Amino acid sequence: MRHFFIWLLFFSNFMLCAQNLDSLQKVIKVMPEDTLKVIKLNELAMMNVGRSPQKGYLLADDALKLAEKINYEKGIALSYKTLGNTQYMQGSLQEAGKYYQKGLHIAEKIQDKDAIASLHNNLGLIFTEIGDYEKAMQFHLKSLKFREAIGDKKGVSKSYLNIGNVLLNQENLNEALQYYEKSLEIAKSINLMIDVGNNYNNIGNIYKRQKKYQKATEAYYEATKVFEQIGDLRGIVVTDLNLGDAYLDAGDYQKALDVYNKAIPIATKLSDKVMAGLLYSSKGTAQSELQNYPDAYDNLRRGLVMLQEAGARNDVAKVYGALSSYYEKQGDYKESLRFYKQSKELKDSLFTDGQTKQIAKMREAYSSEKKEKENELLRKDNALKDIEGQRKNVYIFASLAVLGLVGALAFVLFRNNKEKQKINQLLQKQAKDLADANTDILQKNVMLEQQKEEILAQRDAIDEQNKVLNFKNDQIQSSIRAAQLIQNTILPYSERIKQILGDYFIFYQAKDVVSGDLYWIDQESGKNIVAAIDCTGHGVSGAMMTMIAYSILDRIVHVYKITDPATILEKMHEEVKHALLQDETGNRDGMDVAIITIEKNGNNQSIVTFAGAKRPMFIQNIKNNEIDEIRGKRRAIGGVQDENIHFDNHVFELPQGTMVYLSSDGYADQNDMERKKFSEDRLKKLFEKIALMSTQKQHEIVSELIGKYMENTEQRDDMLLIGVRV
Repeated sequence: MRHFFIWLLFFSNFMLCAQNLDSLQKVIKVMPEDTLKVIKLNELAMMNVGRSPQKGYLLADDALKLAEKINYEKGIALSYKTLGNTQYMQGSLQEAGKYYQKGLHIAEKIQDKDAIASLHNNLGLIFTEIGDYEKAMQFHLKSLKFREAIGDKKGVSKSYLNIGNVLLNQENLNEALQYYEKSLEIAKSINLMIDVGNNYNNIGNIYKRQKKYQKATEAYYEATKVFEQIGDLRGIVVTDLNLGDAYLDAGDYQKALDVYNKAIPIATKLSDKVMAGLLYSSKGTAQSELQNYPDAYDNLRRGLVMLQEAGARNDVAKVYGALSSYYEKQGDYKESLRFYKQSKELKDSLFTDGQTKQIAKMREAYSSEKKEKENELLRKDNALKDIEGQRKNVYIFASLAVLGLVGALAFVLFRNNKEKQKINQLLQKQAKDLADANTDILQKNVMLEQQKEEILAQRDAIDEQNKVLNFKNDQIQSSIRAAQLIQNTILPYSERIKQILGDYFIFYQAKDVVSGDLYWIDQESGKNIVAAIDCTGHGVSGAMMTMIAYSILDRIVHVYKITDPATILEKMHEEVKHALLQDETGNRDGMDVAIITIEKNGNNQSIVTFAGAKRPMFIQNIKNNEIDEIRGKRRAIGGVQDENIHFDNHVFELPQGTMVYLSSDGYADQNDMERKKFSEDRLKKLFEKIALMSTQKQHEIVSELIGKYMENTEQRDDMLLIGVRV
């Protein structure tokens, strides 16, 4: 329940997110009509896609008009892509495809490889959903090629996953499994947990198709662990549906019912008609197998109505089949036949070219083998005719011998009788061979007919999970992207930071998709204020704390007009305890903070005032280029603290060009393959090495160095480094 509450807060109209959406809308209204406004309009459109696709469409249309007005081609391509996404979310596949094609044309014209790869991927999803798997494969392979060229590991992982989906729809289970395993390996290496869960689900579906139910359930349990770890309720529901269906196929109907009953309330809260419809219909099927017919009928009908409203035609056909089986079990063959016909007609209308080609190949193999058997019969018939010809010749020779050699009649008759016996034996053997061959052909015909029936039966299951998988995958990815966009809106954009600080760099890398670290940079009363904040936890819970930290710090500085660092920290402690009701609930969450103010004194020097809550500041000593560490108080913000320890200020007059560094503990705590931390000492030595370099070069070095240090290991924590040249 706690995971659901956090997720609901993060993606619903809770107060802070609503304020940020409103704030972003207000900012966009007063922005000049330039490229940045095009980008922000598209971001706002994508933030609305999951909640109101129509509103997202209108915002994307405004972005397109502005991009065309200022001739910003990259923005035009981006706007077409966003318009396509809004249509795809509403199920308008043809309209979505048109927008993606327009965006692709512009992206190819300006050689925007990232956009080209993304749009090829989206077009592949469209063709997969409508069943044109040949075109879907072409677009996904092109997307994969571009993503490999630009080194987009996350994109490569998703391309492998989507190619696996196409192969699964074509029933190429072994090849699909290979691509899912490739995607899973990459997703694990870059900590892309959403794709780790998706791939475990897909691998489980393949094992389920192969009737390897033990392996299937193991894969689903792995998927569940991942989705519970990241708090993804939709992923949990999808996995429960797959797990329940595996139990259903294996004949363990009570276990299947337990899983469906657990998942249905969550799907209902998510307002997901397709998922809820599938769960109710599967529950009804299990109840029918257990002969609980009244409840089975209610759940089958409820699932059917939901799937019809959602337009999930393939799943509707599946429920028709379940209702046919339901009535057959009760002896109502008239109703059973009616639903069977409805199921068959709907499935026939969904039958794809891929299955048609597969059946055509089987027919071709059948025709080829049949023709070969006919040729074999013809050859044996010719051999029989040759033998008959030989026998006639013998008779002619015998007649001539009677006329010409009466004295040798007995000998000739004897030899003729022997020859006749041999011929009869040969004829009997040939007749037996022909009979055996004919029996073999009949058996082959029966086998081929059975294979044909099996292929026709298999087509009923080919699209069974396809639409649900695509829908779930898109919903999950849309939610994750929305989460990133929401958190990114509270971070100051680079132009604003450059305007305030001038010469700086920020290295910011989340452990998960969203981060528990936050940087806050702004101006108030003639002072530049910079804060590095490390909140309790990471991922979704940590990100929620950053929202609280941002709101509180913004209010203290801009509403209360407090700019003294030590006073700011004292006030933050009070506000966090009040916001989280910590005195009443015993909650101990909080944050570590390093904060500075920068003022120019007019003598080519800057006055830097620092206060820290369990985080230090690092200052470059211009004279010897050593790094001095100024430690903060051993007291955090929020939770139970020693109230006798008070924050205090450290004031420095620094010559122009001095580097000042703030950080969270994430960078220093990263492990290498031998589980050795990078450490604060090594970080100080790194600052000494790079302090005289340009800030751009410093950013490149800290990014490249930690990447090599963590090679073949998982990232332990969110990372934040801020460097400012005063």
